[in-house]
Amino acid sequence: MSKMIPFYKGHGTGNDFVIFLKNECFQDISNPSFIEKICNRRMGIGADGVIIISDISSNYFKMDYYNSDGSWETFCANGSRCVGKLLSQKRLIEKKANFTAGDGEHQLKFDDSGDIWIKMKSPSFVTDEISLFGFSGKHVDSGAKHFACKTENLSNELVQEFGPKIRFSEEFSPDGLNVNFVKWISENEIEVITYEKGIEKVMLSC
Repeated sequence: MSKMIPFYKGHGTGNDFVIFLKNECFQDISNPSFIEKICNRRMGIGADGVIIISDISSNYFKMDYYNSDGSWETFCANGSRCVGKLLSQKRLIEKKANFTAGDGEHQLKFDDSGDIWIKMKSPSFVTDEISLFGFSGKHVDSGAKHFACKTENLSNELVQEFGPKIRFSEEFSPDGLNVNFVKWISENEIEVITYEKGIEKVMLSC
């Protein structure tokens, strides 16, 4: 007789996740093949990734993030906001909490309007300018690894064409990285479209 596995579904500006509370689950939900099946949009629940939450107390939790191909990743900011919202709605955490992800410690808090704020770590690693496939940018480790490059002609079609080429380039082998294409709008505004490794597609948000 099969058992039901409780799950939660959330999204941060279109970047969507299946969330499990580890203590509610009876089986190994971190198995890559299980995660890949769950994230399949036609045969499963459908999501960009899976988040497993453990060690929950009123002011702390642990977060493990997995891409839709089952690969473990160090951190996901959108995902952490979704988790914070879920745990708050279930009254499992207070208005301020620390949490641990693959890249270390983070903090979150809710303001008086109920909006959630995540304290991001400063990038631990930034290279000089790198030129690839006609784009110039920098390799940045902000918890997860990214190549951020500027372009004046930003579109989903451009990102879909060049994102995989940069993501799988020898420069970033063997693991590859996420690729952010950035258009400068003004001194205080940018537009970003991302090709994400492990999901292997253009994202609605990253």
